[in-house]
Amino acid sequence: MRKMPARLRTFAVAIALVGIPFVSAACHQADLSKSLTVTPVLSGYYDAGLLDGWAHLLPDLNFKVKNTGAQSVPAGVQLTVSFWFVNDDGENDSVVLGGLQKSLAPGEETEVKNARAPHGFRLEGARADLFTNSHFRDMVAKVFAQSHGTIYRLGEFPIDHQIIPHATSGRP
Repeated sequence: MRKMPARLRTFAVAIALVGIPFVSAACHQADLSKSLTVTPVLSGYYDAGLLDGWAHLLPDLNFKVKNTGAQSVPAGVQLTVSFWFVNDDGENDSVVLGGLQKSLAPGEETEVKNARAPHGFRLEGARADLFTNSHFRDMVAKVFAQSHGTIYRLGEFPIDHQIIPHATSGRP
C-alpha cells in the first residue's frame, strides 16, 4: 500500500479542520424556548357530551406557534401539551401533537393547533355549574417542544372558566 504524499495529506487535514465548524453548525439546534412563542387563541372546557349520563367536560387549549428567532425552525418539531391542576406536583393529562408539518421561517406562524385532554370533569348537574362545583379545580396547560431528544418549555397558560360548546356535525 502506498502512502499518501505529505503535501496531499496536509491538504486533506486542512480541509477537514475547516469543515468541522460547518458540520457542527449544521447539527446545532437553536434553543426552541427562545425562538418559538406560543399564543393562546381559545381555552376552556370542551363540552364532550354525556358519558354514562353525566356531563363530560375536557380541558382544551387552541393556540398558534410563531418563530420569533432569526433562524428557520425545521419541520418535525414535536409539540406536547400537559394539563396540570394548579399547585399540583405532576401532570393530570397530556396530549402529544404531531410534529410541525413544515419548517417555520423567522416571523412565520402555524395554523391553530388544538390540544384537548382525554380526561376531564364529570358533572351530574348543569354544565354551567362546573366552576362552582366543590370538586372543580383550576387547571393550566403547559406547552413543550421536542427536537433531537431535547425538550423545551414554551409556556404555561391558565384554562379559562368557559364552556366550549360541543362541535356538531352540521346535520339537521
